[in-house]
This record gives sequence, structure tokens and C-alpha cells, in this order.
Amino acid sequence: STAGLQQWQRRRPAPGSTPVRLRLDLLLTLYPTFPEEIFHSSYSHRLCHSRLKNKKGALRMTGKELIYAILRHEPVEHPGWIPFAGVHAGRLKGYDAEEVYQDADKLVESLMEVHKLYSPDGLVLLFDLQLEAEILGCDIKWEKNAPPSVRSHPLSSSQEIPVKKIGKADGRMPLVLDVTRRMKEAVGSQTALYGLFCGPFTLASHLRGTKFFRDLKQQPEYVEKLMAYTTEISLQMAQHYLDAGVDVVVPVDPVVSQISQIYFAQYVSDPYTAIFNAIREQGAFSSFFVCGNATHIID
Repeated sequence: STAGLQQWQRRRPAPGSTPVRLRLDLLLTLYPTFPEEIFHSSYSHRLCHSRLKNKKGALRMTGKELIYAILRHEPVEHPGWIPFAGVHAGRLKGYDAEEVYQDADKLVESLMEVHKLYSPDGLVLLFDLQLEAEILGCDIKWEKNAPPSVRSHPLSSSQEIPVKKIGKADGRMPLVLDVTRRMKEAVGSQTALYGLFCGPFTLASHLRGTKFFRDLKQQPEYVEKLMAYTTEISLQMAQHYLDAGVDVVVPVDPVVSQISQIYFAQYVSDPYTAIFNAIREQGAFSSFFVCGNATHIID
């Protein structure tokens, strides 16, 4: 609620501490429809616009340069500011989720508004973990105030391994690539663009459904084959984004937070080694985003 968010503001950390910026990332993702004036008046928003010069008055590096420095593990003056605006981006311009996730013009307009209001160092182009699943045969349910969700699983009654690949003309890929090109032209010289795709473990669960979790114990050979397939899909998506010129390629794999260290090592570690190696070999940057508590699998 608005009252709750205002109460959260009153308890925000002291100026200069990093949790403010990180928590706003979370709020943008979890509460896409709350009043944007909460952000406009927030300390973090003012902080974003105060970072143009350093203490000596010299111009600081651009947001893109800052993100690059962070990903090269170089010392920087402050953390990067990367709002995962999601559906909230559309609301800024009066568009619901169904509109902004299916109309390239509305998505570009919304992302430009995010860029204008929040002065990000990095900008997420589209946060939609159902895009690949939709192309591969999952039924999608569209929502007005949330991203779409998977409603059917084509492998729920079959242990076949699909062969379909994801091309640049499939599903909503033309929208993604068009938006990437236009945002790169508009803000790409100053702001790092983040290309997100559904990670292989979550994608496997989209295709197989809840049986996938039983398979982890009972059908390990099938899980390995299915993960090999979804890893190939991930490599294709990463390449599409690299070809389009994004700055940071990001697999997003929320289901990973639901498994043990043992299953992570057995099924997930090698696929991600392959994904990150492929991105690194092309001289590109990558990141890894897992929703939920993933501390138990961090080594």
C-alpha cells in the first residue's frame, strides 16, 4: 500500500548507504502499479540525480562506464543503479502489462520514461520469463498488472526431448530485437543495456511442469537431457542478445532457489559454466539473477 511504502521510506537507511538503491530495485519488481510519486520524492531518486559529479567537482563516468567497471571488478565510488522496472515501466505512461509486453512502440516509450525519471546506470529491456516458453509451446495467460504466466506444460505427459530452436523471427523475438535496437540508438552510449532471458532450469520446469521436480530424483538421465536442450535454448537467446548489441546478458532462473546444493551441482552448475563461458568468449559481460533466497547454493 501507499501508506506502507511511505512508512518504509521513513525507516530507510542513512544517506550514502547502498540498501536504498537495492531495495528500490525490489520494489519496482514486486509492486509495479504503486504510485510513482513515491519514487519521485524518494531519497534514492534524488541520489541518482546527484551523482553527476564527484567530490572534486569533476564529471563522473557514465552509467555504462560504471557498470563496465563494476563487472571488471574495478574499484568504484558507488554501486550501480539498475531498476528492474518491469510492468511499472508501462504504468508510467498509462499502459498495462499486456500492452507493454506486446507492443514495441509502447515498450520503448515506457523504457524512455524509466530512463528519464530514474537516471539508471543500467536498463533492463524486458523482464519476461515466459517469452521462450511461449515460443516452445506453453500456453500463456496474460495479465493487466503483472507479467504473463505459464498455464500449460507441453512435456507434462511425455518424456520426449524437443528439437525446436528459437529464431529471431519466432514469437515475440522481433519485438525484443526491435526494442533493443531502438534503445541502443537512444541511450546506449550512456547507459548499459541488460538483455534478460529465462534460464535453463526454470525453462525446463515450464516445459515439464511439476513433474520436473520428481524427475530430479527419479529420472536423472531425462533431466540431464532436458537440461541439455534448455541450455542450448539459453545459448541461442544469449547469442541473439549479443548480436543485437546488449551490454550485459543475464539468465534469470528463479526456480534454482528451490533446489539443494546437491541438485545444483548435479544439474545446474555445468550448464551455467557453458553459458557464461560462451558469453565471455565473445568479450561480453554477463550477470546471473535468481529470485528468492539462493544463499544456500552460493559457493
